[in-house]
Amino acid sequence: MKKHSPLPLDEIRQLLSKYLQGNCTAEEEQRVLNWYYSFGRTDDVRIAELQYKRRLDSLKNNVLGKIGDKPAKPKHLMRPFAIGIAALVVMAIGISMLLFRYDQAGRPDLVPNAAIVPDETGKHKNDILPGGYYAQVVFENGRTVAVTDSGELDVSALVSTGEPAGYRTVNVPKTATFRVKLSDGSIVWLNSLSSLRYPENFGSDERQVYLEGEAYFEVAKEASRPFRVKVAESTIEVLGTSFNVKAYGGQVSAALVEGSIKVISRDVERMVVPGEEAVISREQILVERSDIRKQVAWKDGDFFFKKDGLPAIMEQISRWYNVDIVYEGDISSGGGITGSIGRSARLSDVLTMLSNVSDLQFDIDERTVTVRK
Repeated sequence: MKKHSPLPLDEIRQLLSKYLQGNCTAEEEQRVLNWYYSFGRTDDVRIAELQYKRRLDSLKNNVLGKIGDKPAKPKHLMRPFAIGIAALVVMAIGISMLLFRYDQAGRPDLVPNAAIVPDETGKHKNDILPGGYYAQVVFENGRTVAVTDSGELDVSALVSTGEPAGYRTVNVPKTATFRVKLSDGSIVWLNSLSSLRYPENFGSDERQVYLEGEAYFEVAKEASRPFRVKVAESTIEVLGTSFNVKAYGGQVSAALVEGSIKVISRDVERMVVPGEEAVISREQILVERSDIRKQVAWKDGDFFFKKDGLPAIMEQISRWYNVDIVYEGDISSGGGITGSIGRSARLSDVLTMLSNVSDLQFDIDERTVTVRK
């Protein structure tokens, strides 16, 4: 197993400070998560280190517990995970022993996406870590390359691999998200259980990609080459703009952040302006005002619910943590659930937030989440 290189205390302080301010790069955030979650493991550690771990766990649980005990009106819980990290800043400054443990324990370079870990809350049989970055690129000859390092793939880096020209497919599984930079400079964020089929190089008169799942597009402006997203039986056409497309379970929608898009489905065409969402069905394209923050929260690293039904919420959680959902009894969330929390939180933290903003209870057992009144 690989050993971590020494991580100076000043660097820990700097990384944690950037994390709390929301200024970390994807790679820096992963390093913070690796360091943070390393304290949840109890294998191959010394007795003295376990004493520090207990002090750390006690502090973190006390912080999270105090948040959970203070319901607000409206009930809303914002990023308890980040506050737990803030507590670790204090611990990092005062406990040099933590550096020794980080250097000597031999941690893997990346925390496995959605790994099962011991529960620290005393409420569940186990806990589950959040998802992370992962994708597979499938070439036309069937060869597959896994990409995990930085959470971003620049397709130009694959041009010289000797693979045949043509279309390639980026597949993002459950528990993962990924960002792709296309040959024209357009950026595509892919959510869990999504795939994007794209050409190595776009043609001279158009740019066309194929999407399954959910993606956020920032399209490079080129008046001479319209950009088209083929999704299900519909087409979204743009010149240069930012928008979110969702196509899970047969439902297709497109929400516009800036610019303009034209949505085409069968013989129907509708224009969409910023702040609007087009919901596509077999019969029509319904254009309505939309909460854009809610639509793109996943891309910004958050769960964001606003009067959402429980099934839709649990579908997001199922994809990110790779869990099955079981409902006991007649479950209803009334007028919907409102709340938010970072997607970098453990599953138990997310379920605590949901419990605080509803009258529901949640249990974790292996990869099954049971919901009851």
